[in-house]
Amino acid sequence: MQALSLTPLSHGDSAATAGKPELPKSSLNRDFYPRHRPDLTAKFPEGLDVWVHDLLGIYRRHKVDLPRLTAEAAAILIQADSYRQESDHALQQRLQTVAARFRLQQDDAPLLQEALACMAEIAERTLGLRPYREQMMGALAINRGYLLEMATGEGKSLTAALAAVPMGWSGRPCHILTVNDYLAGRDAEFFQPFYAACGLSVGAALAEQNEAERQSAYRADLTYTTAKQLLADYLRDRIQIGAFDQPSRWLLRYAARGDAPTLLTRGIDTAIVDEADSVLIDEAVSPLIISQAGDNRGLSEAVSAAAGLSTSFTADRDYRLDRQYLDVQLTPAGQDKLAGLTGQLPGIWRAPRRAEELLRQALLARDVYQRDQHYLVQNGKIVIVDEFTGRLMPDRSWGQGLHQAIEAKEGLTPTPPSETLMRLSFQRFFRLFRRLSGMSGTVDEARFEFWRMYRLPVLRIPRHRPCRLTQWPTVACPDLAGKWDAVELAIAELHRTRRPILIGTRSVRDSVMLANRLDKLGLAYDLLNAVNHEREAEIIARAGEAGRITIATNMAGRGTDIHLGEEVQELGGLHVIVSELHEAGRIDRQLIGRSARQGDPGSAQVFCCAEDELFKRFAKHPLLLAVLTAVQKRWPGWQRRLVWGAAFAQHCAERFSYRQRQNVLKVDQWLDASLTFTKQE
Repeated sequence: MQALSLTPLSHGDSAATAGKPELPKSSLNRDFYPRHRPDLTAKFPEGLDVWVHDLLGIYRRHKVDLPRLTAEAAAILIQADSYRQESDHALQQRLQTVAARFRLQQDDAPLLQEALACMAEIAERTLGLRPYREQMMGALAINRGYLLEMATGEGKSLTAALAAVPMGWSGRPCHILTVNDYLAGRDAEFFQPFYAACGLSVGAALAEQNEAERQSAYRADLTYTTAKQLLADYLRDRIQIGAFDQPSRWLLRYAARGDAPTLLTRGIDTAIVDEADSVLIDEAVSPLIISQAGDNRGLSEAVSAAAGLSTSFTADRDYRLDRQYLDVQLTPAGQDKLAGLTGQLPGIWRAPRRAEELLRQALLARDVYQRDQHYLVQNGKIVIVDEFTGRLMPDRSWGQGLHQAIEAKEGLTPTPPSETLMRLSFQRFFRLFRRLSGMSGTVDEARFEFWRMYRLPVLRIPRHRPCRLTQWPTVACPDLAGKWDAVELAIAELHRTRRPILIGTRSVRDSVMLANRLDKLGLAYDLLNAVNHEREAEIIARAGEAGRITIATNMAGRGTDIHLGEEVQELGGLHVIVSELHEAGRIDRQLIGRSARQGDPGSAQVFCCAEDELFKRFAKHPLLLAVLTAVQKRWPGWQRRLVWGAAFAQHCAERFSYRQRQNVLKVDQWLDASLTFTKQE
């Protein structure tokens, strides 16, 4: 069949505006203003309200009749089959009619079904992909405001594309959010023929682009981007708007002066969030802040001096390090020692409180933040590594002097401190959207938080094919050296069978260390981390070949499709090794989900030890202290206790992160209540 080439549908009557001056599309979009003015009344449920709120969420989740949804999706595919014999021109006419009607009747269920049936046929003609029943169920549920749990490898990208088209027809801004720029650019390019055939334009707003390129991407009917990029550009627009965020003021200014701020986005209205647990939960631990360089005032000299002073301070004697809260507290002995050393600090930094803050950040930089784990040094600059995605964040920096302390530790010239222009939490940002939905392979365990925070009910979509994953027993080791020896042995033994192997590590440092071990064994491998991210597509493309060994950080954890090579199914499929547990179990399950996709065979195995970062951070818990004691003394059953302890430490980490996200939202609400002086309409 020939690919369709349809004329993009217009979003308004051009005759109605003839002879009138055309206002900037970004400036006077009718939905821009309310979406850029936060609703200060929406609060996080507390006390008994939590129970009532959760009951409403349970009712909403169980309100869906899954057999009925299954039958509805099956009926759509039957209707799509009836369009197979239609010519491209006839299908084009049918689609244009449906789109025009849908813009006026967006709540018409039969019309949505007809639209999805047309899109199913178009997807096969333009992409060579025919949606199956479970993908249609997902598209229907997304349009009805649900958050889907679809197992890894079930075709979530196509599901999102099917759901996005009706939303794009509305003419309102619609964003499809992914976890990284690679996936955003890949999906925008891949689905472009499908969207064009549906009469829609598509763009990708990426961090590497300049403002003009991102502005062009946001002007498209559908925009692929990341949550961080969209929120950053949203805040930049808010800064541009300034005092003119009220429609009446803006219109008066435009009428009087004929100008308006040049904005990047068209506003926010609708979002489909891929890998929703990563975007809406994991990344929501910290707010996003737009800042500019502030006054140095001798900070460069002060942090360098503090880095030198920190070498004379010893843990436990002079200070106590709390790895869970990433905090340093000086002991009385440490305070006395600092009092005798403040003369080495310049000017105003000799004051006791300033000196202590400088020293605390220097100690954190020395003891907690490690090179090739939390950051890289590239071209004389500190580049932060995103712990959830394993990718670089070149334009980001730590606050409160920590970034400068790390620069001083690495012998770099400290940059000027930043001055906050605007901040907003991810929780608050996503609560501004009129329509919010999404999907992921690991959202069900966080279903209560999704409902409490975003009023998103979770719906589990059944698998298209049975899962053939074999989970091997967890290997528990007493220390790091023993664990990496065990990982090395497992790789060597599996490699003899010619099965492809994917080894996930938590940091660039660990990935390089494991690569050096394999070099000594004479084993060939591909290394994917933040340093050589430009080879990502090439490495992933061959990771499923027989005999292939791939070492990767979290870059290979989400949204990555590893296709098996010839004869690999007979060998047992892809084997995944989790070399260290993450603080969120969902991240580990996402990595394991690279194997056994779409009915393929596969296996996975987890390795853990008592010296993993997870144990170090939460080791003060009494139960974990008991586990570590059993490991140290090699009590009977210590391996089983260590495996249980790792799972319990993950639970502690997830609860801790949940409280952090609550606090971030509360700070936003407190700032709005305390620092808002403009009149609320």
